[in-house]
Amino acid sequence: MHDNVRRALTVVLSRHTAGDVIRYSELFPTVRALGISVERVAEVLTAMGVLIDDRRPSFEAWLKRKLDGLGDGIRAETEHWLRTLHQGGPRTKARKGGHRLGSHEQRPAHPPDLVTAL
Repeated sequence: MHDNVRRALTVVLSRHTAGDVIRYSELFPTVRALGISVERVAEVLTAMGVLIDDRRPSFEAWLKRKLDGLGDGIRAETEHWLRTLHQGGPRTKARKGGHRLGSHEQRPAHPPDLVTAL
């Protein structure tokens, strides 16, 4: 195991007792403050069975921001359409990938007109 991962595990696990779980939302700031990659530490904690990944999917946060303020009628139809693009539906496959919005966020592929309107 790499020394940085070992150091991060020591810091994170020193605050917990047997039977405790560690939430990703607690892990991320602690490990980042040490300047260590969270991904490998999360892998080890997952293998140990103590990590709960409580992150909200970036699509959900993006969708909430885009639909905020729309009227109920257009909101419901737009949400259904965007979820179908993202997840697929009975007659469509989910869109693959997306465009990067920020360092941790993705959005589904969609017509530029809708983004402007939203």
